[in-house]
Amino acid sequence: KTEIENKIHEALRVAGIPSRTSGELAVGAEIHNTGSTARGTSIPGTVVDFDIAIRLDETDLAQHGKISDALDAVLAGEKESGAANQWRRSGIEIQGKSVDIDVTYVSKPEVEGMPSHAVVEQRLRAVEQSTPQEADLVRANIVYAKQVLKRFNVYKKLDGGLGGLGVENWILQHGGSFAKARESVLRAAIDEQGSIRSFEDCAARYAIPDPGVNLTSDSVEKGATGYGQYRHDNFFYFLNRDGSDGYGKFIHALQHLAE
Repeated sequence: KTEIENKIHEALRVAGIPSRTSGELAVGAEIHNTGSTARGTSIPGTVVDFDIAIRLDETDLAQHGKISDALDAVLAGEKESGAANQWRRSGIEIQGKSVDIDVTYVSKPEVEGMPSHAVVEQRLRAVEQSTPQEADLVRANIVYAKQVLKRFNVYKKLDGGLGGLGVENWILQHGGSFAKARESVLRAAIDEQGSIRSFEDCAARYAIPDPGVNLTSDSVEKGATGYGQYRHDNFFYFLNRDGSDGYGKFIHALQHLAE
């Protein structure tokens, strides 16, 4: 386990929440490192941040306040705003480095499935095992795509972007090639007259499916045009969430990435 995971386990013990370990029954808290940092696909030069999901049994979910108090004792940092089911701190010192940590408390699903981040990790490992000489190139394509989208302020979900997992799935579904991913989107987004199709029209032609389980969703049903609240996301709909102009910014970035 990493130092962060060890400290989270310590906080769980203090809060009286058992941790699930391999070989045991499916009871107890599960810690999932869901962010890009864990997969080696974060953007270089940015603040080191860790996104952690703690899956809790229904009987323990109401105790997340106790866990947060215990986390403050073992991972001291500056409090950041977040949702009611989040613990967010910045400037935490880990092995001599300052890091940010976002923890989200979620309930376990009745039916188990492989989490989204684990599916991406599995796909990246498959590349390393089958064509190890291409693994670094695939990761470089993912990082480059994130850098481009960040430059045009359409990377993070809060900015109307795909988010880290969305970008990773997008590039991986095109064989690890940003060029192929870009070409496919623009082919779906631009009509015969060279005009940009509406989001709805483009979404009927293009999708970025998530083959994994979204840990932070509450619903197990997939909707036709949903995002976030559905277990199996179509990441492309993140570009149209909450009435944002993420779709327009995304297409603009792909058209003008050399600027």
